[in-house]
Amino acid sequence: MVSEKLPDHFMIGEIQVDRIAHHDLEAWHFAVDRLGLKGIDIFTGPRPSIGGIRWINGTSRDQAFTTVSGLALAMAEKSAQAGLPLDGVKMFVYAGEKSPDALRRVGEFIEFWQGRHIASVDMGTKLADMQIVRETTQYVSTVNPSPYTARGVASAMRTCTKLYGTKPSDLRVFVSGVCGEVGFSLAQELIRDGMQVLGNDITQDEDRIAAVKGLGVEFFSESRLPLPEEKVHVYAPCAGGGVLNRTTIPLLRQAGIWLVNGSANCQLAAGRSSAEHMHILGIDWAKDDVTNRGGLLAVAHEFSLVTDMEGKINETGQIVFDLIELSHELDRPVSDVAREYFAKHIKDAA
Repeated sequence: MVSEKLPDHFMIGEIQVDRIAHHDLEAWHFAVDRLGLKGIDIFTGPRPSIGGIRWINGTSRDQAFTTVSGLALAMAEKSAQAGLPLDGVKMFVYAGEKSPDALRRVGEFIEFWQGRHIASVDMGTKLADMQIVRETTQYVSTVNPSPYTARGVASAMRTCTKLYGTKPSDLRVFVSGVCGEVGFSLAQELIRDGMQVLGNDITQDEDRIAAVKGLGVEFFSESRLPLPEEKVHVYAPCAGGGVLNRTTIPLLRQAGIWLVNGSANCQLAAGRSSAEHMHILGIDWAKDDVTNRGGLLAVAHEFSLVTDMEGKINETGQIVFDLIELSHELDRPVSDVAREYFAKHIKDAA
């Protein structure tokens, strides 16, 4: 492991690295001037960590920092809940074109940490990009995590039908971000289970849209929530985070949504307040860092950090069910009961 006693400013080849002061997190800014490349990498602790490379050129530094700090903390919690001996990490490249040269410099930066950051795909990056990153670091996954993530979400969807006295073939599901890697894989899983799938995406990729429609998805190109007349039971957010807020939650209630269960990270815009709002309105929530853990487990398996990947993915649905059932019994938000649930289970497993 790299020593924690690093200077606040140093170079890795042509990469300028600067510490970002933070009271809880270890945060680093990196830049390559000739490429206009700028990014932030955040660690929650000293242990190895798995986290994606998010690449959205044109994002502000402040917005990137806010986003990536929340995602790193979410990865730490997700790892702990899955019983993995990992901390959390996430990278956000907020400036610079995603060229092969830039990807190789990102790889050099990751290699410097000697396994503290095991990188994978995220928004704005693809498996082909990871192949280029791998030219300069061994600590990057080239496994496609999306099907594994989708399997966990679909497992929760199937298991939670017991809460409503129905069966999978009776469910109508609205997948937001259905043209994305996870959204597409999830639609495949749900249709295979006999569910009726509606979905939306703002992509302009006509081939991808055609592929989604070819699955049998009722597709909408605008960014919106399910409508009451569509009689949707489950809302599956599979794009950006922060989608559950004081505006959207009442609209989901008006649309008759029973359950929110999707792959997006950090879905609660206001943390516990958003979870409580949903609970009060009678909308069940599949805790995002539980239902979407399949991708993390797949990468952990690739690096021999988990021995029972399949078993852990398969038990995802039952854990989501247990949390929601406990929320009903105690009349408390899922976010509250989850803390006690996982504290007990992690202690029992120790």
